[in-house]
Amino acid sequence: MILLAAYLIAADQGHFDGEHVLFQGNFSLQNEWGRVESGKATLIDPPVKGRNTGELILEENVKIHLREGKVDAKHARLYFEKEVLICDEPNGILSKNPIRFRADEMVWRRAENELVLNKNVHIEHLDEMRAEADTATLTYPEEFDFDELVLSGQVRLFSNKIEGKESFALADTLVYKPEKNLFILSAPFPKKVLFWQSDVRLAATEVHIWRDPLTGNETVEGVGDVHFSFDVDEQNAMREFFRNFL
Repeated sequence: MILLAAYLIAADQGHFDGEHVLFQGNFSLQNEWGRVESGKATLIDPPVKGRNTGELILEENVKIHLREGKVDAKHARLYFEKEVLICDEPNGILSKNPIRFRADEMVWRRAENELVLNKNVHIEHLDEMRAEADTATLTYPEEFDFDELVLSGQVRLFSNKIEGKESFALADTLVYKPEKNLFILSAPFPKKVLFWQSDVRLAATEVHIWRDPLTGNETVEGVGDVHFSFDVDEQNAMREFFRNFL
């Protein structure tokens, strides 16, 4: 067991090769924010008292345990000075408002209370809604009890819970505010958000979806330039993205 600055490190084996500290078997690093585990790890320029530089490379069965979440990853890198954790191919669950996710990359910036998912982002919330996008950003006032989720780039929303019906939407941005049970989908002019539910077609600058906390009923509302039909290009776009469903 090794104590470095504010970090507690343990492993079955560890040795210094003249430049780096190499760990093998049941590696773990613990701090006030949580714990990381892996089968193998490399410590570069270790942090010491009064100096919090250095980098930790994690390989083989990486598991990250946070106060309100757990993430599995193929590889991970922790930068001590900036308290930034980067994971490759993360798959996990975050927050008291459960968000299950997977992506090509996760970047957690602890000092900024921000977690970013990059490329091929898939998110599920409470088994009610599923979304895909190029990127996702979670911000939170407390450890992983997020107050806002923003999805950007080719946003696709799937749900079978909105008004009890299958629903699909295309947008450039989706903002979810859990405290208000509010989803805001938007698109820059002249594009529109496209929303398809049963026999309803809605094209608008923004589409707001929210749930009444008393009745549990959902409401869907178009905002801005609103049309209740799709043109040919919009119809083709919906069929292209949701061809396995529509």
